[in-house]
Amino acid sequence: KNKKNIPLVNCNSFSICDETLSEIGIGIYPLLSLVNHSCNPNCITVFQNEKILLRSLRNIEPNQELTISYIDILKPTQLRKLELKKDIFLIVNVMHVN
Repeated sequence: KNKKNIPLVNCNSFSICDETLSEIGIGIYPLLSLVNHSCNPNCITVFQNEKILLRSLRNIEPNQELTISYIDILKPTQLRKLELKKDIFLIVNVMHVN
């Protein structure tokens, strides 16, 4: 019964990293869990001590959706698609960004 909740944790958790970007744990941040995935995100999450922050990567227009990448956007397209499907249960058409 409890196993069906594991995908919810995987989808809604954030890796907590130290200053060397080594993963030291995971955290659940309910408000940030509302931010959708994009292969061309306009925001990133960063940690400042125990707080997680959402930072913009570029100018964001009024009413524009805030997005983050759930995975490493530097990985090859097919690997990202597999990772999103396997680990996050998200099926996407990965777009190519210039």
